[in-house]
Amino acid sequence: MPNLIERFWNKIRPSAGCWEWIGARTDRGYGIFCRGKQRVPAHRYMAWLMSGKTPEVVRHTCDNPGCVNPAHLRNGTQSDNMLDCAAKGRHGPYGEQHGSSKLTAAAVRVIRKSAATNEALARRYSVDRSTVRRARGRETWRHV
Repeated sequence: MPNLIERFWNKIRPSAGCWEWIGARTDRGYGIFCRGKQRVPAHRYMAWLMSGKTPEVVRHTCDNPGCVNPAHLRNGTQSDNMLDCAAKGRHGPYGEQHGSSKLTAAAVRVIRKSAATNEALARRYSVDRSTVRRARGRETWRHV
């Protein structure tokens, strides 16, 4: 019976570019490696194998979530990951373009200028008061 590390390497299809994970994957395409009862992202396990440390975030320079090639993986922070995402134009729709948005940019401008309570504005725009609070505090709608 192969040990844990052998089992991990048996789930990789190496090539000149990306090393594809051929084991289980998430619905977003990231490899999953089962270490006992624990499910570990395969690219994080590879980063741990290469450095002996578990980084906060492992980023893919190749933008292939199924890749575990150590040459394509970079340790970093969540902030680094979000900056990469924005720089590559993958930050997704936001504001009025987001499919579940109930507010508009014009409504957010009114909310920010209003002296009314979050509760009153939430009722007016049919949203939760936390939506109003986050828009006012620029946690959301920062582009407005």
